[in-house]
Amino acid sequence: MNRIRITVAGCAALVGLALCGCGGAQTGDVTGRVTYQGKRLAFGSVVFMARGEKSEPVVCAIGPDGTYTAKGVPVGEVQVGVASPDPRTPLELRGDQKPLPLAADPKLWFPIPTQYSYPLTSGLSRTVTAGPNTHDIELK
Repeated sequence: MNRIRITVAGCAALVGLALCGCGGAQTGDVTGRVTYQGKRLAFGSVVFMARGEKSEPVVCAIGPDGTYTAKGVPVGEVQVGVASPDPRTPLELRGDQKPLPLAADPKLWFPIPTQYSYPLTSGLSRTVTAGPNTHDIELK
């Protein structure tokens, strides 16, 4: 009888250990400020993409004060992209889509090099840890 209890307890422990790794991938929340040549970006988005993994990119908006907050960024080294399209240029809409209101005063917008728009070509990367992270992004 004791042998059965020990066997059952051992199997339960092994199953428990195996299930520990079945949770979703760890993520962190990233906040920071985006600047280009020392001036804050007042419009655009930041994209985080895990290196070498088939994961969805995490995209967040840049606020009028140049800050951003990205939730659920994969832990580890991530590639970063920053896009700041001209807010005066109307977006192409599909079907029933309605135009979004401008998020920033167009007078505060200025162009940045397009190389920064794509995480794979931007040359920007950060290391994200589980929990809160602060990463300011200075574009040159």
